[in-house]
Amino acid sequence: MRSEPSGPRRRQTPEELAAAQNRREARVLGEVRKGMGAIQSLRARHLRLARLQREQERARILLPCRFAVPAVAAFVFVLGGLYFEWAMGGGFLFFGNTALRAAMPWMVGVLVPVFVVVLCRLERVMPQLADPLPGVFFRTVIAYPLLALLCAVAVAAAPWGWLAYLGWMAGTPARVEARVLSIEPLRNYVPCGQHARLEFRGTVARICVEERLAAKAPGAGDTVAVYGRVSGLGLYVREIHAK
Repeated sequence: MRSEPSGPRRRQTPEELAAAQNRREARVLGEVRKGMGAIQSLRARHLRLARLQREQERARILLPCRFAVPAVAAFVFVLGGLYFEWAMGGGFLFFGNTALRAAMPWMVGVLVPVFVVVLCRLERVMPQLADPLPGVFFRTVIAYPLLALLCAVAVAAAPWGWLAYLGWMAGTPARVEARVLSIEPLRNYVPCGQHARLEFRGTVARICVEERLAAKAPGAGDTVAVYGRVSGLGLYVREIHAK
């Protein structure tokens, strides 16, 4: 049985058309507001992530600043000690020379693992410092132990320079007598071309005499006149005169 055709569609009034248009506009506006809300939420999330990342990077940089003063003091101590050792240590006879030399291997042995631990912790705090070094194996097995050894030797050598400087500062000008135990032949192309072992007040030390000999070189067993500065720390040798 065939259905009867429906009658003509009723024309909507202007009020109904306006209401339908308002509903469509409200629906579209709601969708736009939902999209804008999602965009703002996503933007706020990105801003929070960016702020958190900046805070983490700032923390990585500022965390070592708590150790800035001790680190700078240690750096000045080591750098100053090495400079004084290079400039003055070759001419200073320290009264505690034997005990300090005997303690140096122990100092280096204790400081090497300490510096290895410090370098590993520093890598965690500031990982960008490890970027130039290839691979974890190379850093932990080769680079860090060698760098720790250099730092340990530098720290162990720094007291010699400071002792020479303090001994020179606290010393008074004097002329004393010392005995030459041995003297090495003159060599070229080295920082100090000639060394001698001097004995003064029961202390023996290896002194650079290349530019400190006033005249002829003394022989082993000779007593020489030493001009320099004497303090409670030791003898700073300025000139050596053979008798």
